[in-house]
Formats: sequence, C-alpha cells, structure tokens
Amino acid sequence: MQNLRIETYSSLTIWFYGSFGVAFEKLHGAGSVVAFESFTTGDKDFSAQMTSIVASGADVLFVPQYYSEVPLVIRAAKEMGWTKDILGSDSWGGGDLMGLCGDDCKGYYFSTHYAAAGAKGATKAFIDEERLRQPETSTYCYPFSKHCIDLQ
Repeated sequence: MQNLRIETYSSLTIWFYGSFGVAFEKLHGAGSVVAFESFTTGDKDFSAQMTSIVASGADVLFVPQYYSEVPLVIRAAKEMGWTKDILGSDSWGGGDLMGLCGDDCKGYYFSTHYAAAGAKGATKAFIDEERLRQPETSTYCYPFSKHCIDLQ
C-alpha cells in the first residue's frame, strides 16, 4: 500500500486525518496521502470527488464518515470504478450500516473500540488465550493484531 485517499467533511473526520493520515505518511513517506477530498453534510452526489479519487492512483480509500453516509460514498466510489480496499473508522459501527449499505459494504475494513471487561463467548475465549500467551497485554489487544481483526 503506497498511497491513500481521504474523504472528509466534519471535525471528527478532520481529526481522523490528523491521526491516521499523519501516521500513514510517517510509515509510508511524505506524499503517500495523495489527496484530501471534502464535501458538505447532506451532499448526495460524490461523483466529482470519486472521479478525482479514481484518477489519483491511490491504493486505498479512507472513509471516516458516519455510518449513515458510508453507503452513499461507497456506492459512488463503485459507480466511478473504484475496485480497491476501503477503510473506515469506528463511526461505521454505529446504527445499521449493513441495513443501509447491504452487499456494497461487504469486504471492507473499519476499526473500532475493544474492551476485555465483560467479554463473553468467543471474545472471552480469545482473551483467556491471550492472557496465557501474552500476560503483559491481558487487558487489550494490539491494534491491527492478527487476532483482533475480524475479516467476516
């Protein structure tokens, strides 16, 4: 992954750029974030932004929008020919993303919060296994640990 495209409009998504985008460039080099596109709350047409994104040559699209806007952005990206990975933020986890987006949102990735306290079922089994394997990290997962990514 050599470059990234970021879509944003709100103070929350600007904060994500400040965190994720800066870290991405630190890891992949200056200029690896190839663009920063914007739109206004309530916009429904993203064709101008997506035309630019597809033409940019980016390897991945970071869409830290709220779950209610994600389907519009993803559908626009697909309509404009985007076939690469799309990443989202924890704001994708609110509401009924899959009900709004359906199959269009399958196969993409988003980060979210993780808490060991009160875990049940498979999550509790994972935590118990991790505590045995890595006692020093028994109350949390390393971000992007192969054990913490759910690819379903």
